[in-house]
Amino acid sequence: MRYKACMLFLLVFSGVLTARQETLISGDFKSGGFGGPVCKIGSVYQEAAFMMGGRGGWIINHQFVLGGGAYGLVTDIASKEHPDMKMNMGYGGIEIEYIKQPNKLVHFSIMALLGGGGAGFSERHTTDWNDDYEYDTFFIAEPSVHIMLNITEFFRAGLGGSYRFVTSMDTGTELSNNDLGGPTLVMTIKFGNF
Repeated sequence: MRYKACMLFLLVFSGVLTARQETLISGDFKSGGFGGPVCKIGSVYQEAAFMMGGRGGWIINHQFVLGGGAYGLVTDIASKEHPDMKMNMGYGGIEIEYIKQPNKLVHFSIMALLGGGGAGFSERHTTDWNDDYEYDTFFIAEPSVHIMLNITEFFRAGLGGSYRFVTSMDTGTELSNNDLGGPTLVMTIKFGNF
């Protein structure tokens, strides 16, 4: 009887030892990276706005990206309270992305940016900006979805949409959270080792 109990114990224990543990990332570890420009078209302060920036990241096993991005307002948007002043806005932060079936010619990804930025108005002079006007900082969360096209082994292009959630703007300034948040069309180009 003891022999059978010992054999049963060894059989169960060896099964526990040989069971494969489930992990988020398994198998061979592969690493790569990319960088590239990003264009965003949306609404800022109830006006059509064009933003430019760039992003880059570390790609883990072709699917998970940990990186960062920074974006700035290019369009001239005038203050409603002081028409001779133009708006300045920029933001950036860490970006986390999941790429679904990256080896397919056309595939998609979901991404989220978490970070901060600043916005305000300045009077434009011929040589420099007059920084007498108050600026405010904000926290931003920007989830997005992208459709990507594998053009070459080292070049990707994509089109997507995002939504800027902005908080922490001071209510004493001309700008509010709603003035800076909203939906955006995103065009991305990536160069790197995917």
